[in-house]
Amino acid sequence: MLREKRRTPEEVDIFGIWDEQVLAGEVMTSALQFTDARLERDVALSRKLGADVHLLAAVDTVPDATRATAERLCKQAGPELHVYDRSRLRPAPLPKLAPATAADGPRWALSAAQELRAFITTGKPITSGQAAKVLKTASGGTSPVGGQIAALTGAVNHHGAALTQPLEHLRREARCCWTHSTRSSRTRAVRGAEGLPGPASCAAPSGWRIRWSAAHYAG
Repeated sequence: MLREKRRTPEEVDIFGIWDEQVLAGEVMTSALQFTDARLERDVALSRKLGADVHLLAAVDTVPDATRATAERLCKQAGPELHVYDRSRLRPAPLPKLAPATAADGPRWALSAAQELRAFITTGKPITSGQAAKVLKTASGGTSPVGGQIAALTGAVNHHGAALTQPLEHLRREARCCWTHSTRSSRTRAVRGAEGLPGPASCAAPSGWRIRWSAAHYAG
């Protein structure tokens, strides 16, 4: 016969480091288990553990009244409140994405370079969460692994402002490639409709590429 393990008053469901912050909290199968007394106990314990973030999570939907009580308690105690319920733990299936095109790679690189440059220019160390966001943008939405996040975070925080100029060059290169790939795709579509052969590849002619680079790198 299985028996439920009794927990001590000092135990929590979740405790650890999340995006360089200490997180503690509770996960319930039903949000109705979060009574006022339970919420007071959970938030007080998160504060005692020195948590920066208090997590309130339930498999079903957390009522607005429960959220309001938790927000009030966290505001008084100090930890930042994060609520995860059905809408986040069991989201609707994502729509099927269209296949990537020749213009997507440069567009993703352009967006990632802009994001990373914005983080660097604040003068603050980049966090692992920010690094993960940049990597996800660069890959078109694919979640990065821990090693990739750690590598980018370490590199950016080590080199700092020295990366600003290379990132600006990368942004210009990506913008150039994305613009040309988009134009080439449009040309292929028009030529295909007219029964004419399109260009063999989306690469820009070397002469055009050199003229573009000289014009944009001069500044």
